[in-house]
Amino acid sequence: MAEATAGPDTLVVPSPGPDYGRLLDQAVVLARTRVPTAMALPMPAHTMQAGVARALALAAERAGRPLVACVRRPGYLTPDDLARLVADGAVVAVKYGVAMPPAGRDPCLDALVSAIGAERILSGSGELLAVPHLLVHGLTGFASGCVCLAPRLSGLVLEVLRRADRPAL
Repeated sequence: MAEATAGPDTLVVPSPGPDYGRLLDQAVVLARTRVPTAMALPMPAHTMQAGVARALALAAERAGRPLVACVRRPGYLTPDDLARLVADGAVVAVKYGVAMPPAGRDPCLDALVSAIGAERILSGSGELLAVPHLLVHGLTGFASGCVCLAPRLSGLVLEVLRRADRPAL
């Protein structure tokens, strides 16, 4: 329904998962759509890195398109696993939503940037953490619930961050 009712310039990105069984079942449904990707919801806390990587690879294969991996906790996927998934065409991007203090460097994010490049990572913790993610780590965009409520204001925040206009922040 979202695909059928979206405007011609609207990118629809469904979110299959979060558990392994649903992810694989929904990947088959995704294969019958025209959407270019989907964001795999993060699996519950009781997972192993290798299992998450395998699930994403298999889901991307069944969907017939690369996925966006959603990383919400340190150690969810190793940088090497993500680099391999990107190289294999199973993952196109990462939504990074690890809640870290907003100041300074995030060593987990540094490792991911080194492994797959900042251009493939989207800050996924709202406008507050988008500031260090974009200014310190070089990410180029962010996701936020506020975008749904005040898209113009969130767009302005993104514009200022992309210009690195620190006094305006």
